[in-house]
Amino acid sequence: MKKEIKKEALQIAGGLYRMNAITAMWYGFCHNGDSLVTGEFIYLSEGEPTKDYFDGYIDLKTKEIFEL
Repeated sequence: MKKEIKKEALQIAGGLYRMNAITAMWYGFCHNGDSLVTGEFIYLSEGEPTKDYFDGYIDLKTKEIFEL
């Protein structure tokens, strides 16, 4: 995963959008190899992100990025 994709995902997950999802545990995202395509906040009740739906995700507590 490119550094630019990770940076973009972190900016979205930690920015203004986070204010609307303060209880979310993760930010799951998909990319096309060059940039982010989609992303969504995921709550504990929805379960941990899986490779069936996302290319990667961010743990919002630790800011760690995981590739799936």
